[in-house]
Amino acid sequence: MNEVESTVKELAVRIDKYSYENDYYNYMDYVDSRDENIENIAFDLKSGNTGYMISYLNEIINEKSDTEDGLKEANFLINEINNYRKE
Repeated sequence: MNEVESTVKELAVRIDKYSYENDYYNYMDYVDSRDENIENIAFDLKSGNTGYMISYLNEIINEKSDTEDGLKEANFLINEINNYRKE
């Protein structure tokens, strides 16, 4: 795995972890396999299909529906997604 693929994988894992921890029950309603979800997120990141990720994170931030640390993580993830898209 090269550096770019590693970065995408790490970001996909963080996004998955965040959505799992932020809304466990909703996550479990829609995700059958965490590994598969991470692969799907990584694919979407590489394909530039990130609008739904940004929307999800912005909704959490705008509604302040997480802890202060969780909101910081959501902002961090948005910045990382945007930084990746610029590469």
